[in-house]
Amino acid sequence: MNKTALAIIAALSASIALADDFKTIDGKEYKNATVSRVEPDGIVLITKSGISKVYFTELPKDVQERFHYDAQKAAEFTSQTKNGIDQLLHQRADANARAAEIASKLATDYEQRQAIIREQAAQEARNAQRAASVKTAIQYGGIIPGMTMDECIRASGKPQTVKRTTDAQGHTIDEWFYGAGWVYFENGVVTKIENVVDGQDPRAAPPH
Repeated sequence: MNKTALAIIAALSASIALADDFKTIDGKEYKNATVSRVEPDGIVLITKSGISKVYFTELPKDVQERFHYDAQKAAEFTSQTKNGIDQLLHQRADANARAAEIASKLATDYEQRQAIIREQAAQEARNAQRAASVKTAIQYGGIIPGMTMDECIRASGKPQTVKRTTDAQGHTIDEWFYGAGWVYFENGVVTKIENVVDGQDPRAAPPH
């Protein structure tokens, strides 16, 4: 390294290390400021007020020369910095969009799981209520909607008369007659009960 280069580095180091006063061309002053960093387009100053970057275009000619300001290098640096910032902002925007999408999916999944849990709890409650009702009906020999054929037999025994038909929609309908009335099933489950008035019902043919 030649003596000239060494002299420039020494002078630059001295200018950076020592506190100094700077005044922009529009009159703004930075008193007792320390140059923290020199960049192609400006200098970073540390003062009692904090850290500030002052661009060479804001500083007098002698300060520009002191720090070897090159307009072309400054423009290239500014362009690269802007591109870097734009790229960073774009990456952050993408990351934020992905985070929002993930958060939305997690929220949707959570709501779906909660809905499933609520439905399961409701179904368990319905099953428990049905089981209790059927148990009581069997205990007292009665038949209620929702009972199966096997549960009806356990409650009231086998029917006197059995009929089976199929409706227009293809549903199988069973009709069981007990002395007290008719019990209707769809797909093996009691859907309706018709009591017989005074024990008389023309549909119940007396056994031969």
